[in-house]
Amino acid sequence: MPLCLTVEANEMLARLSPRLSLPCQLATPSFALSDTVPAASNDRAPLDGVASAMPAFPTVSSQQQGSKDPPGAFAEGIARLCGRGASIQPSLYTTPSASTAHTTTDAGLVASLLAGRVVGMSKSVAAATGLAAIDELEHEPPRWSGDRLASIGGETLVPQLAAKLGPIDSAAVSPAQRQQQNTVSHWLQQRFGFDRSCIVAPCLPSSVAAFLSFLPQDNDIGLGTSSTHDEMIVPLSDPRALPSLDAPAQLLPDPVDPSRRWLAVVRFEGAAEARQIARDTSASGRWSTFSKVVHAVPFGATPSLDDKRYALFAPRGPRRGLHRFEAGEAVPAFGDTRADPRVVLEGQAMAMRSALEDIATSAAAAAAAASGAADDERGGTRRRAATLRPQPRRVYGWGKAAGDPSVASVVRDVVGGSVVVARDDVERASETPKPLPRARRAMVGAALYGLFEADASRFDSFERVVEQTYGLAAPHTDVPLSPTSTSSWTPHAARRTRVQRDANGRQGSEVAINVDARRLVEVAAPDAVMVDVYSALLVEHRRLATVLAKAQTRNES
Repeated sequence: MPLCLTVEANEMLARLSPRLSLPCQLATPSFALSDTVPAASNDRAPLDGVASAMPAFPTVSSQQQGSKDPPGAFAEGIARLCGRGASIQPSLYTTPSASTAHTTTDAGLVASLLAGRVVGMSKSVAAATGLAAIDELEHEPPRWSGDRLASIGGETLVPQLAAKLGPIDSAAVSPAQRQQQNTVSHWLQQRFGFDRSCIVAPCLPSSVAAFLSFLPQDNDIGLGTSSTHDEMIVPLSDPRALPSLDAPAQLLPDPVDPSRRWLAVVRFEGAAEARQIARDTSASGRWSTFSKVVHAVPFGATPSLDDKRYALFAPRGPRRGLHRFEAGEAVPAFGDTRADPRVVLEGQAMAMRSALEDIATSAAAAAAAASGAADDERGGTRRRAATLRPQPRRVYGWGKAAGDPSVASVVRDVVGGSVVVARDDVERASETPKPLPRARRAMVGAALYGLFEADASRFDSFERVVEQTYGLAAPHTDVPLSPTSTSSWTPHAARRTRVQRDANGRQGSEVAINVDARRLVEVAAPDAVMVDVYSALLVEHRRLATVLAKAQTRNES
């Protein structure tokens, strides 16, 4: 469900006191409705990944009210205000009640807190809600989809719902105008010493921010791993190039590169759970043993040229779990107990490649249609498009699993291209260090994007802003990384820090990007031979995925 703000919310944000904590000022029904579920349940709104309602807040004592919280407590206060994000099916969402003045997401609430007023959604956040279609987002100014809003409460409520959602951030607004409109609130200036010229950049999904942190170039894709699912990001110039895929996917606007225009985000649910099952069954629950087993077992988990082994994971439904196939038949376990780790990783990588090939085929067809090319009677154009084998130049990975050399090597062999991750992820991929802080790469990408928003009026591209301001340069095709497991790309500058000062010359807040955290490591160099070898296995993988999907449908019906 969305977060529903009241008519008093704007005024309350504008008069936040720097002497009081956030919860004690905003944890009240006067700011956000504590019950956003109306009596009628026939109105639905597909706002995915946002907080379900304002949570119950702990009581704040008088001693706490009179003291300033450190930045860490400020972050915790925001987290408590937003609540936990709920990834629920769109059919479970309901429309905000009539007393709602503004509907926003958890990201929109954070932006509003920083700006001191209720702000509209960015294009990326609006696209993620499912309430703004592609055509409406490409329109200037961008707008909400009337058809999708009408499906919530009827056509008569469309203007009212659109007004509650507010305007979508427009590209027609100049950087100078945006900086004037999006300055930080007086509360932030007084409480933490922020400079009054500091701006609040539009919100980005964490996966998009992480991808931007690598300064991706043409034909680069992203692979994000987490404790629940994996996500693949594929840049597209034409939204029609995203076909119907087996995995959930959505299009998000590219926030920095108009030539790419769109980013296809494909989600592979249950990927982390499948790897954990393989670790527990074949590696004694140890990731270090998991990696050794992957390297010790041949591709397909058998030395035979035929009858390779396959594993697919069903994330939901009555057949939820890991499904193993040997000699084309379902089996409860493989004859070789060491097979699970490699077969699971190969299945996940082949699912990525399958989605990439479908996107490449659709992109070729969309390009042919755009250029006016017509198929001949034999369907030649369509046949040529279907034979494309997309091999990305680089796969930029983030998350703990992406830094594991065994995962990277399988992705390299199946998908193609070199696999590049941050050195921090490689150092934390073993089981000894503590888990990665959440969204580490997204933090770097968001910082660089904020830099771009602040300096976009002086430069013509995202890469140019970052390069000129911080001395960073993206690795280009003509300057490849050395194909070794220890090669790295180190930016020109070790660290740059901007120090903001107030009118009296006193030092205020520091805006710093630790460039050392951006060191990139090529953990797996390209291997064209293995990419061709896996082409044959991919055919059988597709067939088995279709068989499993049909069985799942039969059980559900």
